[in-house]
Amino acid sequence: MGSLQAAVYGRGFERALNPTLPQKAAALMSYITQVAVFENANERTALTAGTVLCVVNGHRIVWADPKEADAFIRAVGYAHPTVSWIADRIEARLQPIPSP
Repeated sequence: MGSLQAAVYGRGFERALNPTLPQKAAALMSYITQVAVFENANERTALTAGTVLCVVNGHRIVWADPKEADAFIRAVGYAHPTVSWIADRIEARLQPIPSP
């Protein structure tokens, strides 16, 4: 299992390390910002990847405005908070996508 896959979908002591969708999205965002794959745009990539993960699983992250999303991902990128801190903020903004 690759390190990104292990960070998001890993298991420990016979249980998922990140069992909920917000925790998986948070782990993905945290991993991308900490590994700093790119010279620039790691935070934007992390926010996009976490958002796409939620959408693929039938949910969307609803921000009050673009500035709120920007402040959130900058905090993730610069302060490197815990995955649970990130997950709490995602969970508070997560909404199911209505069926067509």
